[in-house]
Amino acid sequence: MTSGFSAHLGLEVDDLFAQELFYRTVLGFSTLYRYTSRNTPGLRTVMLRRGRIDLELLHRSDAATGGTPRQGHVAFEADDPDAIYESLRGLGLSGLTPPRDTGDGFRECSLTDPEGNRIEL
Repeated sequence: MTSGFSAHLGLEVDDLFAQELFYRTVLGFSTLYRYTSRNTPGLRTVMLRRGRIDLELLHRSDAATGGTPRQGHVAFEADDPDAIYESLRGLGLSGLTPPRDTGDGFRECSLTDPEGNRIEL
């Protein structure tokens, strides 16, 4: 590892405000900073953190996806997926799936954020 190395996940989003609000209120992230690029016209980012996870939300004004669901997913470690599922159930969240045992030995539930990115817990 390189000293000073910083790792994060990045998601391209259509609605930066709605996505930041979702990750803060539903998943407990806090905002580290917001940035409007001087080098890349139309690029705005928000860097969020929860525990040891940094999540960068990126919005490019010329590359909006029109709300098309994305491929892939992000996964966050969860101590008790069953309890988390119960706490999220009453929020009416899109794509919330009940906890299940995966084929590779994990217990997980999942949901989607407002733009269709799948999140595994």
